[in-house]
Amino acid sequence: MLLHAAMSVLANLTIMITACYFINKLVPNIRHYTFTLERKIILLLITTATTYAIMYFAIDLPDGVRIDLRYVVIILLAYHIGPAAAISCAFLTGLLRFSFGVNPVSFQSLIFIMVLVCILSIIVQKIRGNYSQLFVLMILNLVSVLLSLINFLIFYGPHSRVIWIPVFTAIVSSLALVLLNFIIADMEHGRRLALQEREYAYTDFLTGLSNVRAFSQKLHELVEDEETDNLTCLIIDIDHFKRINDTYGHTIGDEVLKEIAHTMMKTAPNYQHIFRVGGEEFCILLPNSTKKIARQVGETLRLAVEQKQMDVGLKEPIQVTISVGIASCNGIRELMPQLYQLADKALYQAKQNGRNQVVQM
Repeated sequence: MLLHAAMSVLANLTIMITACYFINKLVPNIRHYTFTLERKIILLLITTATTYAIMYFAIDLPDGVRIDLRYVVIILLAYHIGPAAAISCAFLTGLLRFSFGVNPVSFQSLIFIMVLVCILSIIVQKIRGNYSQLFVLMILNLVSVLLSLINFLIFYGPHSRVIWIPVFTAIVSSLALVLLNFIIADMEHGRRLALQEREYAYTDFLTGLSNVRAFSQKLHELVEDEETDNLTCLIIDIDHFKRINDTYGHTIGDEVLKEIAHTMMKTAPNYQHIFRVGGEEFCILLPNSTKKIARQVGETLRLAVEQKQMDVGLKEPIQVTISVGIASCNGIRELMPQLYQLADKALYQAKQNGRNQVVQM
């Protein structure tokens, strides 16, 4: 009996750890995310399959009663995902319980798990955020064990087995929650580290803008996206930036770059499409934009920089100007991969014409 119980617990844990791995893969690798409908459905299928598999490795008791760790899955869902996912999974789990036999135990199991998930969801909403994650999980587990005790008393009546069953499940489920909490926290930590490394790889350390690698990736994504009917590329270059470095030093030059980047983020329509692609060179990608709007963006940026008095740590603010080259594909998708080269030619023309101006191809 003890060996069978130990193997059942081990099987339950293995199933839940495997489920945690697959669910972790569903989480988008971005800082702020919401699950899409498709991912919510996959999540529900994984968790329901998990509870069903757990029931196959349950400990059998007299009169068709089965004890296992399926409610641990419900606890984790209620805490980490939310009431909707937990209630949906609990309902499907209760229905699947009938596959092991249509009898009073199955009906009572369905009622029990629905009452349990509703109570757990209410408790999570009340205390989540006020206490540590592990403490809240232990409270939810204690409530689950007490409800299980009531459930067994209703079914078996006052009997000695009613005492040791909740004690056994309380110990096992507590250990399971501690282990799963550690695994989930480790997975979340690894995801955050991976996200941080990715941001470092695609972010310019000085200005905080996306870098040339991010520019290449975004350009490729827009070219491949069939919804991109038109694409415009703006290249912005700081006029006489070498002279600024030679006159004031590279530290002041870096401050100028940061001021330009800040001005562009406030002025450009979508700061996520602004990139620093070289020393004093920036790019903006405008998907599905007209030539007129692109021209307005370029002129607005040029004027904003020209009028800005930059306080960069000198006795007096300094003033700089920029030149802008613009190229659009005009609906010709074959030209999209060449937009940077075309915008660069327009920028060269702006430099040749005396700088501090916008040239559009």
